[in-house]
Amino acid sequence: MTYYIYILRTSSNTLYIGQTNNLAKRLKEHKNKSPKSAKYLRYFTSFKLVYSEKYSTRTEAMQREAQLKKWPKAKKQALINGDKKINVKVKTGKSENKVVKKDSGDYEVWVKTRPIKGLANKEFIKTLSKHLNLKPYNLRIVKGLTSTIKVVEIIK
Repeated sequence: MTYYIYILRTSSNTLYIGQTNNLAKRLKEHKNKSPKSAKYLRYFTSFKLVYSEKYSTRTEAMQREAQLKKWPKAKKQALINGDKKINVKVKTGKSENKVVKKDSGDYEVWVKTRPIKGLANKEFIKTLSKHLNLKPYNLRIVKGLTSTIKVVEIIK
């Protein structure tokens, strides 16, 4: 089954975040101000769907919903606008390659390789791209090439 998180922009320019397994049905419930609709949305004359993501489990969708609700409005707006830059802290010389997504939405990437002649950056890009289900050429380090704190752009 597919699950969705979604962001609605209200007529007063506020953002509402929710999750569901049937996006079209849920939007209709909100629009009709049915008893199943979110009470918050009933106070506004209208709303518009501005963003959504798909997940394969309800748990993943609920975790993402909780994460987004903690973000400041500016960060949510950047997501809606398609800002494809992510902040990453890289830890080199670790026992395994792995990616940890923080509550802030930032990532921490562990790589086995030490930072010698760009090898750690290559392993970092490979590890992060695998985690994001992207090809390594879809990621580009735009800040922090020689630092443990990096900004990575997703290029599609």
